[in-house]
Amino acid sequence: MRNLLNEDGYENQCINWLKGINWNWKYGPDIAPEGAAPERTSYKEVILGERLEDAIARINPGLPKDTIRSVHQLLSAPGETDLFRANEVIQGWFVNGISQNVRGDDGTETTELVRVIDFENLDNNDFLAVNQFSVEHNSEAGARRPDIVLFVNGLPLVVIEVKNPLDLDTDIWEAFNQLETYKEHITKLFFYNIALVIADGSDARVGSLTADTERFLKWRSIDGINLDPHGAFGHTQTLIEGLFNKQNLLDVIQYFMIFVPGKKTIKMFPGYHQFYAVTKAYVRALVASKDG
Repeated sequence: MRNLLNEDGYENQCINWLKGINWNWKYGPDIAPEGAAPERTSYKEVILGERLEDAIARINPGLPKDTIRSVHQLLSAPGETDLFRANEVIQGWFVNGISQNVRGDDGTETTELVRVIDFENLDNNDFLAVNQFSVEHNSEAGARRPDIVLFVNGLPLVVIEVKNPLDLDTDIWEAFNQLETYKEHITKLFFYNIALVIADGSDARVGSLTADTERFLKWRSIDGINLDPHGAFGHTQTLIEGLFNKQNLLDVIQYFMIFVPGKKTIKMFPGYHQFYAVTKAYVRALVASKDG
């Protein structure tokens, strides 16, 4: 199994694949409150605040510091306690920006849309993978520690749970159940969630925050042309290199996150074939409009 000896080795291999597509990496304990290079003051915090504020300043040049702090505070406490409602509100902010009253140097006040993700300039965003990221239990009954969390601009957008590839008594559905438990125990981590990933070496699948087991699907292509480029046991690498390609992830956030209202709101997540078909059609339309 590609020399993956255990769950830790598999986790580290996932990190290496992310590094291979130019994600930065930090080890969770190192950036923990008492770590060697802390990036938060409490295990209750799920946002990497300095990264978020730096990104807001970078994406919105000239924005006053007090407005940047206000946006940070709003993202930290979005005014919703229900997980799925909070996720829908925050998703809207990702795509449309956050309305803020901004006072200029001359004292006049204007309303501006503050962006927290730059969809126009990929390099303006900060992409960070963190493994072993501990978060305090909702009831303060200890901490929970997801395997890998992917942050964009300090916001935890993806949670990846892996299981030991060599343990025949566990599979990806154990990872699915673990994520369901995390949603109950460390709810706030998922306020910002775009994708959940479960993997066990031989299989890897992705789903939305509301997806049941039937809606966790394989991501089988990196380029939309070749299927399973890493072979029958390379599903995890294909998913990481395809879906978490930086531009692809931003496209998913901007164009493919759809909430379907009903007795129970459903958050849709695109299949790999839908994603590549739509993006290719969009590119063709852009080329045609320029030629016209």
